Amino acid sequence: MNRRYIYILLAVGLISTNSFAQRNLSEEVNVVRQYKPILAEAVKVTANPEIKVEEQGKETPTYNFLSHRIDSSMNVSAAQIEKMKNESIAKLYNHYIRVGAGNASTTYFEAWTNNLRSKEWVLGAHYRHQAQAGSVKNMAYSDNTIEAYAKRIYAKQNISLGILYDRDVNHFYGYDHSLVSYEAKKVRQNYNLFGIQSELKSNLQAFNSLSYVGNFDFYTVNDRFDAKENRFALSSTVKYKEFKTKVGIDVANFEDSLSSKNNLFYMEPSIHLKEAGFNVEIGAAIYQEFGDNNLFHIYPNVSVNYRLEELDAIVYAGLNGRVKKNSLRDFYSENPFIGDDIRMLNTNEKINLLGGIRGKIDLKNTYQVNVEYKSLSRAVYFVASNDAFRTYDVVYDGPDASQTKIDLNYSHQSSEKLRIFAGFEHTIYNVDTIKFAWHRPASIFRLGTNYNIANKFILDAQLFSYSKMQGREVNGNARSIKGGVDLNLGIDYRYSKIISVYLNLNNVLNYKRETFNYYNGLGFQALLGASFRF
Repeated sequence: MNRRYIYILLAVGLISTNSFAQRNLSEEVNVVRQYKPILAEAVKVTANPEIKVEEQGKETPTYNFLSHRIDSSMNVSAAQIEKMKNESIAKLYNHYIRVGAGNASTTYFEAWTNNLRSKEWVLGAHYRHQAQAGSVKNMAYSDNTIEAYAKRIYAKQNISLGILYDRDVNHFYGYDHSLVSYEAKKVRQNYNLFGIQSELKSNLQAFNSLSYVGNFDFYTVNDRFDAKENRFALSSTVKYKEFKTKVGIDVANFEDSLSSKNNLFYMEPSIHLKEAGFNVEIGAAIYQEFGDNNLFHIYPNVSVNYRLEELDAIVYAGLNGRVKKNSLRDFYSENPFIGDDIRMLNTNEKINLLGGIRGKIDLKNTYQVNVEYKSLSRAVYFVASNDAFRTYDVVYDGPDASQTKIDLNYSHQSSEKLRIFAGFEHTIYNVDTIKFAWHRPASIFRLGTNYNIANKFILDAQLFSYSKMQGREVNGNARSIKGGVDLNLGIDYRYSKIISVYLNLNNVLNYKRETFNYYNGLGFQALLGASFRF
């Protein structure tokens, strides 16, 4: 019995010794309560997380020169909300509709339809209608756009096709209403555009792989007074290792009381080098204008950037030039009140010297400072003509003009809920053969914020401030057009995953900005509407 107890004691001692050998006897563990993780405010989620579906209709194709006119309210896109990682896949919807109506006889309808997830196809269509009318007689416009797109996805490349029809209707309401009165059909102007674009793009982006993209673009546009423009462009970009080359041809034929042929061939070879933290691209841009004007241009194409690790910023600089192709489509997109007898010339950006810095102050605050100097020939401006409708002529500045632009931007995003952005743009115009930089404000300030409350209420506020500018009257005299402040507010209530209700209040301060002399803008506008997905 004594021997048995001794054996038992020895066994217990060995087990105990082995157990303590696996632990540090000096280690002290205090269990206060069960572990409960606490997330920082920047990434906090609600008690009932759910998969968030973005308020968007479709994948929008990129159009080089087929994009339709953007409304003058200068809407700024809201910050994209970061999605939670989930084992399940967010549900997609085939169709998205957004409707609205408001004062100033505003009607709005927009719809998208597209296929669901597919490894081979992206298919869809989009329609948009918007119309408004002001208090001045014949102050009315409407915009209707319909487009369809398709993309075929292969292992090595993608092929895409887009078709667009756009109809813009405006009226020349800038005439002297105290002297004459016109029926709407007399002063109506409408532009009808049909366009098509296709693209072939490789999926390979490795350094040692050959990557390429090829584009074909075509459109034809005409107005109510028999002005017509046909334009097509072919371009390709090929990249292999540090070498890249872009080649293209852009052909346009314009006809009204005057006719012109405005064609352009260009080639931009370059080489990309990395050395001692510097990224450098060195090349040239070669342009040949042919048609009514036969002019040859060659420009340097140099850019460099360097990362400042201690400031978490990138400094950059560049020197280049180009021929900016002008067209009827560009002109009426910027100024829908242009008349006939347009002389079609291209703008020569002889020297474009730029530099700046962009970076992060911390994880929540980013900034960019950019300074740009351009030496220009045939810069485009619009002046009122002395006709009954007070339409606008296109005029070109001389060969010794220049522009110096300072652009400051700041963005703050403290969490997925709040974003604040601000920007200031100031341009110094040195004109040559014209008296002023007609209808170009020297300074523009913008400030905005987006706030997301529990993914139910989306609040949006935007403020734009414009400095005064000069407009030329029909008698040739200059007239100062005062600046002002444009304030826009919006709220979007997401009733469910498929239904949302929104209210937009534009131009709350009733600033009737004259973008062009004799043509006042709309005052306060309210738009109430809803969106649906199914």
